[in-house]
Amino acid sequence: MRNVDIHAGTEFVIQKIKNGGTCRISSNTNVRDGEMYLFGNKIAKWDNEHTLLFNMCGYGTLTTRARFDGILDKARQVLPELFPQNMWKMFVSQYKHEQWIEYLEEIGDIRIKLAQRISDYGYFSPLQFAHKASCIVYDVGKNHTEDFKCLRLKGVFPTI
Repeated sequence: MRNVDIHAGTEFVIQKIKNGGTCRISSNTNVRDGEMYLFGNKIAKWDNEHTLLFNMCGYGTLTTRARFDGILDKARQVLPELFPQNMWKMFVSQYKHEQWIEYLEEIGDIRIKLAQRISDYGYFSPLQFAHKASCIVYDVGKNHTEDFKCLRLKGVFPTI
């Protein structure tokens, strides 16, 4: 992850805690009052006190995914109570030209990765996905003794 992604994620999460502010991260990224803009598109926002929402805005680019990952990493450090307890990592990736949200969890000595496709348009909640994934991983993982490469869920994760 690049420094600009870490800085953008940090500023976005800090503004949530401080209830507002304005910061220009780079020539293409701004954070204003708990909302992140990339090239003028609102890609992330806090809907209410604990609802984090992401929107690809039709651009499934490396930069968009990197900004999301920066937010998720910083939010997990600063606001751990919003995430499932056993979560190891969560990130947004591209697989076969489609955007996916991926969740990794450790249960004992095994690691399980769960992924679901996300829409190119409309807001989705990564925290809602994390809690859903944690329940699925618990059900699947309690009967297995080996690592999974990746469990890909069918369908597109619903938008809000």
